[in-house]
Amino acid sequence: MPTIKQHTEISHKRTGKDYRELHEWMDANPRKKEERHDIGRIYEHGKTIEQKYGPEGLQEYLQHIRDDFLARFNIVREVIDKALSEALAYLVARPKTKAKKDKSHRLEESNIEFLRGTGVSPDDVAYCLKLAEKALEMAELASNIIKNARSHWEVAQEKLTAERILQHLRPFAPSTVQKIVDEDPETPSLEKRDVDVSVLFLDVAGYTRISETLTREEITFIIEAYFSRFLDIIYSHDGDINETAGDGLMAIFQGPPDKNALSAVTAALEIRAKSLQINKELENRIQPIEINMGINSGVASVGITRFKSDAGSRMTFSATGPVTNLAARIAAAAKKGDVLVGPDTADRVKGKIKIYDGRLIKFKNVSNKVKIFSLLEKSNTDKESKK
Repeated sequence: MPTIKQHTEISHKRTGKDYRELHEWMDANPRKKEERHDIGRIYEHGKTIEQKYGPEGLQEYLQHIRDDFLARFNIVREVIDKALSEALAYLVARPKTKAKKDKSHRLEESNIEFLRGTGVSPDDVAYCLKLAEKALEMAELASNIIKNARSHWEVAQEKLTAERILQHLRPFAPSTVQKIVDEDPETPSLEKRDVDVSVLFLDVAGYTRISETLTREEITFIIEAYFSRFLDIIYSHDGDINETAGDGLMAIFQGPPDKNALSAVTAALEIRAKSLQINKELENRIQPIEINMGINSGVASVGITRFKSDAGSRMTFSATGPVTNLAARIAAAAKKGDVLVGPDTADRVKGKIKIYDGRLIKFKNVSNKVKIFSLLEKSNTDKESKK
């Protein structure tokens, strides 16, 4: 098998970087070497290595295992070739009569009878069969090694893929997706299913105007100052972030109907209070920012949505369907920092949260008018918008 020096040189040719420390970790400690080469533990070691050396270091770790595996397999193949050559050489040297050229020496009954028919002694036949059997055993062993390696490799790759999916989605769905992957890390069920949810849309009012008057650094500062705190609030109420854009976000709250609606409404009110607090903290630096929100509840199709195009593909954790579409419409109808909720959400939180201003609104692509409620007294929103 390749030495540490050889592994390091091969890595350097591939990457132009020195991965000697990685290869020493793999091979230098005799007591740990077998365990660190165990293909059944690729997932476990791979995560640690990727964290320390990055994706390229992870590939060098996998390549190290592959190179060692091929070296081991070549040894097995050499033994097989030697055994076959030894058997065939013995047959050529010992038979008393010439064998026909169109016959092959395999472990089939016709071939065994052929050997006996050529005048080869029983001892010679037994010896050849023993060597041939040994060769076949080694071939079977090699085959099993390949099958097991492929099986472990596929499982490890699936686990690493699942981990990368989780890492990609963790900023957007830290609880739901992580739970799904933790339940079955090898084959996580990320397909869509119908789930009762409450969907919250949040929008920064006048974002276009703000972006035209401030520098990119100032806009980044503002969005991070507000949104980082909004995300903390959403996570604290078991919400999952579906998408964040420059001027808004979408959050999904799951669980029993009453609970998910109350979680969404409570999070919205806390976000509003936090935005007013930040406005006060930054009043000498920026103009106050208004956050409009809309919430709707009901059954939506929840899971991973894949977007494919010529430029590539991406995945996002989302809730789709009429319930989500109406939530977006409701948020668009909110003005002056209002928090509006649909009728199903209002029914679920009635008696627990004060609701105001039930009015019918005709939304685009919605056949009937929808009764919408506010979580704020109108006088409050009017006062705050004048500040």
